[in-house]
Parts: sequence; structure tokens; C-alpha cells
Amino acid sequence: MRRDIEKGSLQVFAVNDNEAMQLGIQRFYVIVAGKKDQLVEQSKFTREWRKQNGDWKLERELDYMVNTKFENDAASTSPLYKEIAHMDSILFNAYNAHNIEPVKAIFDKGLEFYHDKGGLSGYDASINGLKGSMENNKDIRRDLVPGSLEVYPIKDYGAVEIGIHTFCHTENGQQVCGTFKFVHVWQKKDGVWKITRIVSYDH
Repeated sequence: MRRDIEKGSLQVFAVNDNEAMQLGIQRFYVIVAGKKDQLVEQSKFTREWRKQNGDWKLERELDYMVNTKFENDAASTSPLYKEIAHMDSILFNAYNAHNIEPVKAIFDKGLEFYHDKGGLSGYDASINGLKGSMENNKDIRRDLVPGSLEVYPIKDYGAVEIGIHTFCHTENGQQVCGTFKFVHVWQKKDGVWKITRIVSYDH
């Protein structure tokens, strides 16, 4: 076997001095003597690294396929895509309405929120942070960038949602906007979708 990283795809974001996030696209090949190397997998990956006693250790990895997109890239026809897109709209319709209660219900109590500038936070800190942004920015809203949403299944667990979104609010009489990338890991348990992991980066 051989693994290659797609040139230009690797990104690394510091969470703090001892934690980092790594994202990229990888390809795996089977090597057979006398034959051309055969591509058997192309996938995106997200890795969480932690520094322990001066050494970097891989703490968590999430792989999601690139070469098996739903319906030959007709993602909007996939039932799973529609489910997650619907959950995304519920979550951020509540955010845009400054209604924290639906957000609290969608976030899992064991939530881990990784932010490339803010570091790692849990459920309570994440909820308080969102409440603060709503209270301090009365017109803040989030919009999903059209065409950016990707959804992939996680066997026997749920799904991973990847996308780009824009947050806008008024500051000193002018509209201020920022566009960022995100990864949401959704778990479906007893028929209910909840977000267990969030990675927010490229701020």
C-alpha cells in the first residue's frame, strides 16, 4: 500500500499550544510488482492531535469518502443529505431568531467544539458563547454558502456535515461579515439527531 497527500490540500490549525487540527485529502494505492499502482481510495480526513510530554499523539481521526459522493454528486437527492440539511436549517433558523432553546436541544451534552482561534470547549461553554453572541449582536445571522454543503454517512453512528457559512452583524453602523469552514458530526440515536462534534476553522 501507498498513501499520498493531495498537493495543496493539507491544512493545520492550532487549537492551543498542545492541541491542533489537521485536514486534507489522501489517496491510497495498492502496489503490485510489474503493474501500475492502483488507486483504491480517495478520502478527506480530519485529525485531532495532542502534545504529550513533548511528542505529538493522534487523538482522534475522522475519514469521509470523496470518491463515493451520493448519486454521482447529485447530493440533494440523497435522503441522508436531506435529513442533515433539514437539521442544519432547524439549528440555524433558531440561531438567526436568537432562540437558544432549539440549539440546546440539538447539541449533545457531551459536545466537543474545536475552534481554531478559541480552542476546545464543551457543551456549557459553547451554549454560553452562542448566547453571548446573540445578546451582543442583535442582528447577527448565519447563512450557508450555496453549493458548499457535503454530507457523508458514518456507519452505525450518523453522519458528517461539511460546509462553508457566513456570519454577518452590524458594527459601528456598518455590516461586518466573515466566511468560515465547518465540520459537524451528527449522531442519530433513538431516531433523534444531535451534534456531538464541531470543528470551526479558517477564521
